Amino acid sequence: MKPTALLSTWRGFDFRAASESAAPAKLWHWWTGELAFLLPEALLRWWRRRNNRVLLRVGDGALDVYLQSATGTKLLGHCSLDEDEGAAPGALIAAEAEAETAERVLLLNSAPILCRSIVLPAAAKENLIPVVGFELDRYTPFKAAKLYYDARLTETLADGARIRCEFAAVPRDYLDALLTRLAVAGIKPDRVDLESGDSPQSFHAKGFNLLPEHYRPRSNGLALRLTQLFAVLLCLLLSALGAVPVAMDDSFVEQLREDLRRATKAAKQVEALREETEQLGKAAAFVLDKKLGQPPLVLVLEDLTTRLPDDGWVNAMQIREKRLEMQGQAKTASALIALLEDSPYLRNTTFLAPVTPDAVSKMERFRIGAEIVNPTEQERSAMEEKAGAATDGATPLVEEDVDDQE
Repeated sequence: MKPTALLSTWRGFDFRAASESAAPAKLWHWWTGELAFLLPEALLRWWRRRNNRVLLRVGDGALDVYLQSATGTKLLGHCSLDEDEGAAPGALIAAEAEAETAERVLLLNSAPILCRSIVLPAAAKENLIPVVGFELDRYTPFKAAKLYYDARLTETLADGARIRCEFAAVPRDYLDALLTRLAVAGIKPDRVDLESGDSPQSFHAKGFNLLPEHYRPRSNGLALRLTQLFAVLLCLLLSALGAVPVAMDDSFVEQLREDLRRATKAAKQVEALREETEQLGKAAAFVLDKKLGQPPLVLVLEDLTTRLPDDGWVNAMQIREKRLEMQGQAKTASALIALLEDSPYLRNTTFLAPVTPDAVSKMERFRIGAEIVNPTEQERSAMEEKAGAATDGATPLVEEDVDDQE
């Protein structure tokens, strides 16, 4: 099989269905079969021979022996269980090299075998076989103590709260008698299962194991020790694979950390400069805004001095946020509004309090407020022209005074 075919098979395989509806062994067989092309030929032959099965089909007093391998299923021979020919079945198996190390599966295909699909709560998934044993008397005419039984999960229903499982059961007396007859004939099965298939080429086990515990072959101590040894070696190898790159890259990681510290320090310096620049920019903008949004107070005070009449005075003056407030006394307070409103630096001039007469000075008390603004271009030009004219008119007077003194 090509790698591309392996990938397409990988994508098309339903792992969830395999894990729920089939035994883990089926998933393992599928996986090893897909990777078989990677093995050397000699190891591949050993592996395929390891996965072979000897199928023992029991009929009416007869035993049919089949060999199931990767190439198909073939009949090894027939023998009778009623005759005293104990060596005959063993001889059939010994005559086939591929069958010597194969798993021996006893297939049951007739009454009194019971096989049924039932629905149970999803909580029964964790202890499926004990739960089925507790429910056997509801689905069979026997008590659990009278049966050998096994169960397997087939699917989880759509609602998620229930599961469907299939169980198989056989009377203990029947199976014990059959196993005794096979033992006399020289056959000790590794597993007892139900037969499925319509022809010898399609015979296969359904995935149950009805073989009693005391008949099951004991595990090989050597194989267990080798498995444990391989597990330890695998752990050591994985540890080495994880530790060696870390040790090799330790200096590189330290260099990266040093670079990161330098970059962090430079970034902090840049951030401090940026914040300082922003603060300076805000200060400059504040000063510029103040300068453009409000005329110099010296000019405002000079303008007020020239506009206020000589027969009045100002007791208090306050300038806050482009707002002018002043209070004082004048001979005619109402005339001040027109005088101040005519100023290029003041707008919206109004009384802030009613005008009241002063009994002592015989003058009017006032409190006036106005908005300080920058003069328009036209007003600024008029002020400059007025200032120039005043300068030109003042020069001859000075000269004339000098001449008079001479």
